[in-house]
Amino acid sequence: MAIRYLNADTGNDTTGTGAIGAPYATFAKALTVYVAGDTIYFQNSTANYSFLTATIDKNCTITGQSKSGVVLNGSGGNTQWTMKNATIAVSNITFYNASTVGSGIYGMFAPHGATSNTTLSFTECDFKDIHLASHVLAGIWSQLSITTGLIYTL
Repeated sequence: MAIRYLNADTGNDTTGTGAIGAPYATFAKALTVYVAGDTIYFQNSTANYSFLTATIDKNCTITGQSKSGVVLNGSGGNTQWTMKNATIAVSNITFYNASTVGSGIYGMFAPHGATSNTTLSFTECDFKDIHLASHVLAGIWSQLSITTGLIYTL
């Protein structure tokens, strides 16, 4: 288990190693190297991090140094994390400006259709300007009330 550090201001996806003194710049890079049990740690940055479409299929912790200093910005586009067969703990992050509208996109956080053993928890996170057809809850959660065996904690 390792900590993979990110810094949107000073990180570098080419020369960074994910160490505290040589962080990656993007969440996308961290997702290519993390292994089960790792922590992906967003350092406070003046620049926003990109909230990107991703599949998270290994147990991990995703945390920010502080929710005021770590903003994942969806840039108003269709973005979604699909989780499967994993326990994922998210803390100290502000999710901002995601609009999940379009075919196949049902919310920012979605369980994989064939998976019933995924746990997703949030601690000290903020959700701002998140929409799915003007319905904020559906914009954040996919299949919240109809998926069996899935655990969400907010």
